[in-house]
Amino acid sequence: MKVSFLEKKYRTGLFILVISSALLFVSASTFSQEIKIPEIDKASEKARIDYAVPSAPASTILGLEQDIILKPGSIREIAVSVQNLLEGGGALEIAPGMLLGKQDLYKYINDSWYRFVNRARISFASKQSTTGERELGLGLRFTLYDETDMRTNDTYTQLLVNKLHVYNEIIKQCALELKIDEFNMTETDNIVIDECASKRVDMKIEEMRDSVKMNNWNKTIIELGIAVAAFSTDSVLKNYSLAKHGLWVTGGFPLFGDDVQLLINLHTNIQRNQLQQWTEWEMNGVFRGYYGSNSAKGFLEGDFIGKYQHELAFGIATGFELNVLNGVWVEGSLHWQKEEQQEDVLTTSFNVRFATPEWNF
Repeated sequence: MKVSFLEKKYRTGLFILVISSALLFVSASTFSQEIKIPEIDKASEKARIDYAVPSAPASTILGLEQDIILKPGSIREIAVSVQNLLEGGGALEIAPGMLLGKQDLYKYINDSWYRFVNRARISFASKQSTTGERELGLGLRFTLYDETDMRTNDTYTQLLVNKLHVYNEIIKQCALELKIDEFNMTETDNIVIDECASKRVDMKIEEMRDSVKMNNWNKTIIELGIAVAAFSTDSVLKNYSLAKHGLWVTGGFPLFGDDVQLLINLHTNIQRNQLQQWTEWEMNGVFRGYYGSNSAKGFLEGDFIGKYQHELAFGIATGFELNVLNGVWVEGSLHWQKEEQQEDVLTTSFNVRFATPEWNF
């Protein structure tokens, strides 16, 4: 079968995307170094916050999501999404930089390239098409700006920098409460004091995390996402055919204090037509307003979709996001869309998302 110039071009694009994913893993391992400030053990993991789990580019490009928006979200080592439970389908998104090796928090705070690599995420998605083919998605997400990240929170950083001072004060408190002479302690006393102090520090971090979560869930975050979709007749991609690729720019911005967030999403993709030509382009924009808190919020959305040789279509949507357990989120939505000379389309979705929890490991 003769391969066209455009086919070669987009297969090259897929190859570049795969190589970029591999390089993220290599970079993550290379950057693994010792922390250079007096730091509480596993400080990066303890800075993890249970924000809403974002949608993955690989999932969105396959249409597993009823929403056309690519929601931004602060970094999590692992995130799993189960979309539209009645229809099946799911996605996995991982952050290699956070998942591999020991984190250098000092470098994360002060080195923008190190922070960029560690915030980058790779997503994989799969579903069965109506014709029996396996649809596969591969995506990358890059965080360009994030005010929600506790790892760069000044208060948290100061707690780590002042660890020795904080620890000394807490040790004095523990010794006083346990009636232990801190200047004449046995080995058993040292163990008891250390356990007491560690718990107190964890409590300080937990209190700080709750405060950050409440006040920063709707702060400014801007992300870039890219993804490709392919069809395959087998499970090892022996006979794959590249079908679509897409690009997203999305941002969340605070409005009216701590209760409202505005999401703006711009997206474009191109896919094959029935003659296998790369002519079917699509562009859309979404404006979504959230109201509530980090753990429970509702939204109202307006969107528009422009397609090749089609008139502009408009839609509105409403839904909710709910944090039911640590690291477990459920969301539902109702979407109405009006397209040219067609009946109104009403769709619903119910998704479950899991991510690395925020416990103090």
